[in-house]
Amino acid sequence: MRKNSVSAAVMTAPGKFEVRQYPYPAVSDDALVIELEMCGICGTDKHTFRGETTQFAGTPAESHTPFPIIPGHEIVGKVAEVGKNAAGTLEYSGKRLAVGDRVVMCPDILCGKCYYCRNTFGFPLCENIKGYGNAFCCDDGQHLMGGWADYIYVRPDAFVFKVPDDMETHIAVMAELMSVTYNLDKAKELYTIGGEGFGSGATVLIQGVGPMGLMHVLKAHILGAGKIIAIDRSDFRLQMAKDFGADDVISLNGTTQRERVQAVRDLTEGRGADVIVECTGEASAIPEGMEMVRRGGTYVVAGVYADVRHPDQPAPAFAGQPDPPDGDDQSPADRLCQQHETAEQIQKDVPAGKIRDPRISGQRGRKGDGAGVRHRSLHEGGANAEHASVAYASTNERSAPLELALTK
Repeated sequence: MRKNSVSAAVMTAPGKFEVRQYPYPAVSDDALVIELEMCGICGTDKHTFRGETTQFAGTPAESHTPFPIIPGHEIVGKVAEVGKNAAGTLEYSGKRLAVGDRVVMCPDILCGKCYYCRNTFGFPLCENIKGYGNAFCCDDGQHLMGGWADYIYVRPDAFVFKVPDDMETHIAVMAELMSVTYNLDKAKELYTIGGEGFGSGATVLIQGVGPMGLMHVLKAHILGAGKIIAIDRSDFRLQMAKDFGADDVISLNGTTQRERVQAVRDLTEGRGADVIVECTGEASAIPEGMEMVRRGGTYVVAGVYADVRHPDQPAPAFAGQPDPPDGDDQSPADRLCQQHETAEQIQKDVPAGKIRDPRISGQRGRKGDGAGVRHRSLHEGGANAEHASVAYASTNERSAPLELALTK
């Protein structure tokens, strides 16, 4: 049912959130509106929250987050309203859209005019690319340009995909993440160039097996990897990686970089992995990964999407939080992992207000503020806050608190 106002979780600045109300959008003949069922929290959202707000740095598409924004771009929902032309044009494969259809959305808007749009697939090389949840200030134009809201506006130059009615929401919300595993399809193509990249029976190593990393484990298994190695600090996630098809796992806990590199060498007859995909979101993982890849192999950086700070640089202080004491070079996520053995404990402590660092848990709305939102864990377990995932789910619980907890 059409609403007069729409609730949204708005990031007003790095480390700061508040719930705002926006008018329900006017829908032209060429646009549509989706009522959200669920929206994931992406590593990109975490980068923005930490103040790492430069994307596509050093390219014609370089952009800086135009606060305030409504984050969120991993969405699934139902068509709430659709323009008469959009019904036949906005579904990617040409299927007609009607109110009530369940859809997922491509969050990237390409210009269609630059050299790269005309000569390649466009993403991610488009010189004018704009992304939902990242590139649009919610004070301007059509406000609802991110998924952490009850509704999202779909522009005429965007598109959606229908999903089956019987597909569970927590599966459908992974569609955008699964599309990122095209990294491995590209690595397959490289194998035609002198044996580089991903050939049949190759060893594929995934650094960080949060939701995106797990999707890469699954994709490597589908594409015929001979050996899949997963690295993480969460025993729960390493076990889940095994369930998804990993053959060997290496824990960050109690091991040094040198020991982990040697472990990979031992598993690959001294060569190193044929393909490595970084899914941690931490730039410090890249040098270690480069030591693990074989000569002529392929290293894919998938998690470090924004222009991040160097590990030796202090993290910015957000929302009045003090800087860490001298000599404390741990990230808030690392400290959280040491204090909480399981994700079950984390999920108990976040609502209870025991985790207050906004770089980890965000700000909580007050009961009665009309937020109408709540969060669900996409994957139970996993003490690694760098790789954990929480989804934003639209509900009718008008008094539900806003809890922005762990990012992947």
